[in-house]
Amino acid sequence: MRILYDSKQPQFKTPFGTLTPGQVCTLHIHIPTSVLTTKVTCVFNYEDGSWAQNDVLAFQMKKGAYDIFEGQFSIPCPGLFFYYFVIDTQGGSFRLFKQGDDTNMEAGDLWQVSCIPADFTTPDWAKGATIYQVFPDRFYASGRADVTGKLKPYTIHESWYDEVDWKPTPDGQVLNNDFFGGNFRGITEKMDYIAGLGVTILYLNPISKSFSSHRYDTGDYKTPDPLLGTEADFAALCDAAHERGIRVILDGVYSHTGSNSLY
Repeated sequence: MRILYDSKQPQFKTPFGTLTPGQVCTLHIHIPTSVLTTKVTCVFNYEDGSWAQNDVLAFQMKKGAYDIFEGQFSIPCPGLFFYYFVIDTQGGSFRLFKQGDDTNMEAGDLWQVSCIPADFTTPDWAKGATIYQVFPDRFYASGRADVTGKLKPYTIHESWYDEVDWKPTPDGQVLNNDFFGGNFRGITEKMDYIAGLGVTILYLNPISKSFSSHRYDTGDYKTPDPLLGTEADFAALCDAAHERGIRVILDGVYSHTGSNSLY
């Protein structure tokens, strides 16, 4: 039997999602009675390691084959925080980590909790919005873009139905540098279709000049990728969206760049 904890489920963590400074959050963790647990500690760390906090979860009740432990915590300031559990038993202790939606002993990922400023307010236009995400290269192609200035090497598929080049190179690299030609004009041409779905926000994966098709390896933040089109093409896309009451959000990727970027 596994230890049960899923931060996305209200029976384990309330409230769901982000916290504000000082807001109390309650955790419940379900541990098989056979583990013979004597103590449960939740260990928090700030993203840069400058702050740490240990909170003990107390035994609450026995339910079926599980012992349920409960604890509360609060975060002192806005930021990104991570945590894991330390389980003490009659036979020793071990750490408990995240593994997908499940848990795992001594190996895995940390759970994450975000703390936002108390005065943060969600923009009215984002409340209850219907967001449609577009991966530009694979959405729709309209004509051929001028590839002058495109970072090389790259290949362009002649058919929209070709298989993606997913196999690694002889030295083990997966380059992600094959393109299908989806572009700004293609998205603009399909704006009526997007609006017809009830979309109110269009979220675009990275559009800056990059080496790969996913464009998370930014080469130049100030230049659209030539395969997608020009700044004028992008402006026309935004105008078409705004005319239909659709806002446009870009995945900026400002935390990292590609290895062959200007930076």
